[in-house]
Amino acid sequence: MYHYMIDIETAGTKQNAAILSVACIRFIYSSCQIRDVFYQRVDPTIYDNYTTSFSMDVSTIQWWMKQEEEVRDEAWNGTQALYSVLQNLIDFMKDENDDLRVWSHGKEFDLPILESAFSVFNLKAPWKYYQTMDTRTVYDLTGVQLEETKEYPKHHPLGDCYSQIYALKKNVK
Repeated sequence: MYHYMIDIETAGTKQNAAILSVACIRFIYSSCQIRDVFYQRVDPTIYDNYTTSFSMDVSTIQWWMKQEEEVRDEAWNGTQALYSVLQNLIDFMKDENDDLRVWSHGKEFDLPILESAFSVFNLKAPWKYYQTMDTRTVYDLTGVQLEETKEYPKHHPLGDCYSQIYALKKNVK
């Protein structure tokens, strides 16, 4: 059974937030061994065509403007259509036996926002509701602190995925 760690960056905090980038890492839970990596950035100008489907929060955009230029550029200079990114994520997560676990850092942000975006395009999420897992709960119950990776700048979804997997590894028996 494969596990997948997902992290996204957005232009808002609501369930219909505009997605800027998506990262997903396939790994084996028992060893936290990385198998495959997915990372794609969305062209933020596509949201001009979906003003009623996706939201951008002023406070979130102001927050992005306070970040280092490298971090901002990585988040806001994507070139792919959101539909393509979502379809590519579905393809990446295809599992022959449909037995998978999907992790995110909290159950109320990344996955619901992705599910909302899938819905806009009439796409089916590549996971079922009972296959989702929450890293925050694991870390809280075990006292593990999340540490940022040095390989990626702050607020980079791929770096966040690696950090979350490394923290899970501290809990694997």
